[in-house]
Parts: sequence; C-alpha cells; structure tokens
Amino acid sequence: MKKQLYIPACRKFLEDENGVMDVQKLFSLSRQAYNLKYPGEFPDNKELLSFLQVNRLVPPAYRIDELNTEHVELCFSIITQYNCNSICQLCGYSPLYKNQLEEQESVLLGYALANWNNLQALLSSGITSKHFRAMISVSERSKVAVVPLNRLAFEYMEKIPQSQNDMRNLPEQIIDAIKTNNKNKLSVSDIKVAQRYLENLQNSKYQYVDVKIIQNILAECYRLEYKECADEKEEKTESPVYIEGFLGGGIPEKPSVRNSPQEQPDKKQEPLTQITESAPVSIEHQEKPEAEVKEKAVSDIKDIKPIEVAQEQPIKKGRKIIEWSLSKEDLRNCVAIDLEQSTRFQFEKFLENLLVTPILPLEIGVLGKEPVVFIYMAEKLYYFSTNNPVIVDDMLPYISQSKFRKIVCYEPYKTYSYLYKQGITSVELFSIKVFADCFEEFKKNNKQPKTLIKKVFNKENRTGAHDLLFSMSHYQKLYGEFQENYTTPDSYNKRMLLCHLLGLSYTRNHISNTALPLFKEESANGYIFTYKQEEHLEEPYKPVQIKFAWNDTSDFPVEELLIRLEKASFYYKHQIILLSYSRNVVTFAIDKNRIVSACEIINNATCSIAEERKKTPINVAVTILTE
Repeated sequence: MKKQLYIPACRKFLEDENGVMDVQKLFSLSRQAYNLKYPGEFPDNKELLSFLQVNRLVPPAYRIDELNTEHVELCFSIITQYNCNSICQLCGYSPLYKNQLEEQESVLLGYALANWNNLQALLSSGITSKHFRAMISVSERSKVAVVPLNRLAFEYMEKIPQSQNDMRNLPEQIIDAIKTNNKNKLSVSDIKVAQRYLENLQNSKYQYVDVKIIQNILAECYRLEYKECADEKEEKTESPVYIEGFLGGGIPEKPSVRNSPQEQPDKKQEPLTQITESAPVSIEHQEKPEAEVKEKAVSDIKDIKPIEVAQEQPIKKGRKIIEWSLSKEDLRNCVAIDLEQSTRFQFEKFLENLLVTPILPLEIGVLGKEPVVFIYMAEKLYYFSTNNPVIVDDMLPYISQSKFRKIVCYEPYKTYSYLYKQGITSVELFSIKVFADCFEEFKKNNKQPKTLIKKVFNKENRTGAHDLLFSMSHYQKLYGEFQENYTTPDSYNKRMLLCHLLGLSYTRNHISNTALPLFKEESANGYIFTYKQEEHLEEPYKPVQIKFAWNDTSDFPVEELLIRLEKASFYYKHQIILLSYSRNVVTFAIDKNRIVSACEIINNATCSIAEERKKTPINVAVTILTE
C-alpha cells in the first residue's frame, strides 16, 4: 500500500532571505521525515522530487541526478537550529500533527456558524471546543507560529450566543474576542485572514450540508451520535468572554469540559445579609438584584456579636512555598529529556512509560527563566514548557483514563493551578507534604522533601544531583510507605480540597495587574496572602469582602465554608477567584454581574454550618471594595 507524501511544515525555514529554496535540504528532509513516519521505507526518489515540483517548492527543471539522494537531514536538526517545533503541529510526518481532521472540522464549524439550531444540535451531540485540533500557520509578524482558530471559534460559540440574533455577526465577534484576550499576539494582516476564513465558512455551502454528512463525521471521527435540536435551549448563564487556546492571555477554560461539576450546597434558611460599598462603586444593572439581597437591616439583629474589621492574628513563621528552580547545568548529573526537542522515538517511549507508571511524580518548576513541568519516570527526568498545551493533549489519554493513576507531588498548589489551566480535573493528586503534615512524627521533618526522605528512609542527597531530582526519585517510595503503614485521615482529604481551591486561585494575572502568587508562605495559623486592597482588578471583576458573625464567641469556620463550596464546584461554575481569608473574613474576586447570585449561594452554605452547630442566627455582611 502506497504511503502518503506530505510537505514538511518547516519548509519556510529552508528558504534564504530572497525566498530561494534550499532544494537539497528540502529533499533530504522530506525523505528522512517520510522514513520516520513509515520506518524502514523510503519513497521513490523521482516520485518525491515530482511531488515537490507539483507543489511548486522545487523548480520544474530540477533533475534527480542534481541531488545527493543519500544525504540525511534530520527533523531534529531543523528543530534544534530554528526552535520551530510548534510548526510540527502542521506537519503530516510529525507525531504532534493536528490537521488529520482539518476538512471535517471545517464542515462542522461551517455548519455551526450557519444558524443557532445547527450549533445547538452539535452541542447536544457532545461536540466541544476540545474536538477541534487543527492549526493554521501565521506570518512572521505574529508572535505565535500557529493558531488553533477552529478551536478558539467554537469555544466562543459554546459560551456566548444565546439565540439566533447573536449569530449574525459571529465571525467579527469571535475575532474581537481573540484580539481582546490575546493582545499583540497576532498581526493585523493575520487577524484579517482569520476573519475572512470564518466569514467564508459562515457563508459557504456548509449551511446547506446534508445532515447525513454531519452524522458520518460525528460517528467516524468522534464516536458521537448526532442529535437533532427541536427547540431552542434555555439561555446560558452570562459569562465573560475569555478564549485562551494556544495563544494565552485569558483565564483557563472551564474544567467542566473534561469533568462535570457536582451539585451546589442544599438551600437552607437565608441568614441576614447586607451588601455595602466602602466607597462609591459603579455597578451597572445591579440595582434591583442588590435590593433583593438587602432584605433585612442589620439593626434588626439581636444577640449577635457585632461585625468589626477582623483583627489579624500575629503571624507565626512557617514554611515558604518551595519554588523549584534549575539551570541547564543542574541537568548534567541526570538523564534529562526535553520533550519539546525530543525525537519521535523518545516521545513515544515517554508515552509508553506513562502507561506503566500508575504513580507519577510531577512538579512545576523553572528551568532558567522558563516555567516547566518536570516528570520523573523510568529513572529519567522529562520536562516541557507549561506554555505548551500540545504535549498535554497527547499525554491526557494516558494519564486520565486509568482509575489507578495518581500524580504525586510535594507542593500541590502550582500543580493544581497548572492542571486547572489545561482543563484537567479528573486526575487524582497526592501531596506528600499535606499527607505528612497529618502525622506528628513527620511535621518537624517536613519543611523540605529531602528532610522527610531522611526521616523515613535515612537517606541523604550525596549524589551531587539537584534536590528536585533526588526528591522526585523517592516520591513513589514515599507514597508506598504512607499507603502501606498509615490510614488516610479525614483531615488529609479536607486539606486537599482546600489546596485545590488555593491552587485554582494561585495565579491571578488574568484578572489583575500583579504577577505575585496567591501566597508565598504557610504560617502556623494560616496562609500569608499577597492580595492588597489597592491591587487593580480587570473588568468585570470586583473585590468582594464577606464578614461572618454568629451567635457564639468563637470564630466562624471560614475554611470549612470554603471546603463546602469547593465540594460543590462553586468556584468552577461562577469563575470565582479566592483573594484571601482570615478570622471571620474572606475576600473573593467575582464578576460584578454575578455578585448577587454568588452571595446567595454563600449565604445558604453559611446558614447550613450555623444550623448544624446550633449557633443561629448568623450575620453575613458583604462589602464591594474599592481600589
């Protein structure tokens, strides 16, 4: 059977400044790439040259005897020289190739752009933006090399249109959203090309395509069944437009794409609530909902201690969050493989190792100045940039479809934050630090993983290897030791829920002007948060402070409330970011259009806690802070 010939996507790097192609290098690269895709086979040299000539990459006058057909040009050498592996997503020879279903994606997108009912039918059939993987190349004037335009377009369509009226200028609206959330990443000319592409799809023959064609694409490509949409669906909950994809710049995609949210807390009797502002704050279209929440005056409350500005407890020194930072020099003492520069064989071996590694050591760190993911398997350290979602897409089936898969880390916050940004919430995470903290015998030896390893195994790092490598090489053993000799306490499960919330809010640069993490240190009486009231939040987010007072002299259990809301996927559903919390006080960043509905849910959960502990009535005061 004859194998498919492709044009190497990196061909533009083989042209000189005058646009003249290096024919010898192109021919040798195409030949070698073909052999990598179909090992042990080589294309007929004349047929390959003819193929390149037909595609106008080689002048028609070129003859096969003018080329050295034995010369080897490796893909890896091109990637190393030009650092262009993102282009590999466009190359049919590459394992990262994303355009296998480009034509089918165009049909589905054109069908969805045609009208509201078509879009609803695809959504009802189970199509999401994650099904769109095709890439388009952009010019050198843009800051990115490839763009998942189909994915970005459908992500917008999943979240924003509410009726047929919203479908009229959809291409223009999608492009505006991409420009807003990915500032200065695409050139003006590339933006125009992208808009023209979407307009052509909306006005093309796809609006008249036979439903049987759509049914076949769904069944053959995605194993989905087409479902007709009889009536318009209910209007979706309003949501700010953030489209991230491969360009970055927006908040992460809602993880509900990859696993469904749980139920909200049961609705209980409402506590007395007031919403105030610390200074005049303009909140459009909020007057009526705000009045509804302000049902009873605080002056009517009796026998409840007054709400005052929370006096912070003296900060007790604790542990700083470990920031793993390595240099290229640190990797010389171990077998370290950069997955972004790896060969096809190395990458496939990496995926094979994933299959047989149910306990997977993983940490988020920095290599030089680049944030990276470190994975330790088969006595090798693999790493790749946190800004590369391509590798994660290829990894996902290997790490998410095993019921026994666990990702083991020391610091859970950055790991949760990274996984959340990738839309991954179905993988179970085990934190060595949090588990060890549950047992008195480990607490004092748990400020660094190496001290814990010394306590448990009586081993020290005398190899000269970086502490990260030494620690990660013992994660599987630590996990086995804990599981074999210790029963998992309930306190660990609760703490991990809180860590999950803190991880989701660990970075807030998508809504704020700060690059600081949520906190840098854990103290004996809580976390030392970095948020200050003068910090500017981007529209439509507002800082909302909530104070609690109940019929008791003890502090209200703020952490228990946060954990209950986390169990109910409250933060996912409402895209709420935690800013800080302390005694009787918690501060969130909330979309100003959702403040009332979010506060109602918080009220219900708060009242449930008070009723269970027989400490009602309870007062919840909500203040929209000014900057």
